[in-house]
Amino acid sequence: MCCLVKHNIFLIKPTTIPIPIQHQPQKILQPLLIRIGPNVKGKTRLWNPLNLDEHLPFHFPHEVVVFDFNHISIVDLGQVFVFQPSDSLQYDPYDKVVAATYPGEQQPHIVTYDYWREPCMFRPGDDGWMKIPKLSSCSLGDICNFKGRTCVLHKVEDRAETFMVGPELSVDLVAAELLCVGQSRLCVVESELLLVDTSSCDYDASIDVYRLDEKKKKWVELSNLGDRVLFLGKKCSFSASASDLGFAKGNCVINMDVSDLGCGICDFNLDENEMLPLSDYPDYFNLLVASGLWIVTSCIWKKNLMKMKKVR
Repeated sequence: MCCLVKHNIFLIKPTTIPIPIQHQPQKILQPLLIRIGPNVKGKTRLWNPLNLDEHLPFHFPHEVVVFDFNHISIVDLGQVFVFQPSDSLQYDPYDKVVAATYPGEQQPHIVTYDYWREPCMFRPGDDGWMKIPKLSSCSLGDICNFKGRTCVLHKVEDRAETFMVGPELSVDLVAAELLCVGQSRLCVVESELLLVDTSSCDYDASIDVYRLDEKKKKWVELSNLGDRVLFLGKKCSFSASASDLGFAKGNCVINMDVSDLGCGICDFNLDENEMLPLSDYPDYFNLLVASGLWIVTSCIWKKNLMKMKKVR
């Protein structure tokens, strides 16, 4: 048995410098990228946004957590649905999971890939997973939510077609066939749907990015992402603006799927057309654990301040 839970991916930005960490001088604080959601026991935890199975090495105070919005601002980057395995199942058998609530429905329809890499849907009232017609052949595509519906990139060998799946398992063509030679991921950027096709060998890689033209039902290749930074993974994908992240420029793709690359989490810069390990980009590491202590310190300080007020 597995329990489906929803996690939120947030970018937390300091707007002012909070109480300084003891014995350390005040310094400019960097934004922090985190994922917040329950574990299998229903306890809210901080999770590594780049690895769905990994906790961050710090946690909120166990009594009360107060985010002081005089010191921070939060940018919502999206949601990710995770199947938490039970005690008898020590691994997550599913890859990416999306959930969409259709008009007139109160409970979501869940879409994922089964063991045979075939897309399937679990609907309210169903006894089990239902195969999606026309998409039941083995594929290596991707799924995401786009404008309230489930979008499926159906890939067979090096050809990919894009479909929207309705609540009654209906399938509508969104974009005609496209040649995709590598690993393909879907990512929603603001109100647009992007397709990223990645092929790599060691540190030699190429990335092609396409934007969906809904009227013409075709993918249009993009040469520049502008201010955007794409985070692509096997179980979740999201984007953020470089200015919010504190970067000088965007136009890059961070591939979080280690199994695809075989060399750890990597960054691909579209300007320079090269891929490098994430360890070569200290600013990206500062989005994770390195800069996270200031949030916990601020929470603890705020909690203690509330206790002092009660005593008075």
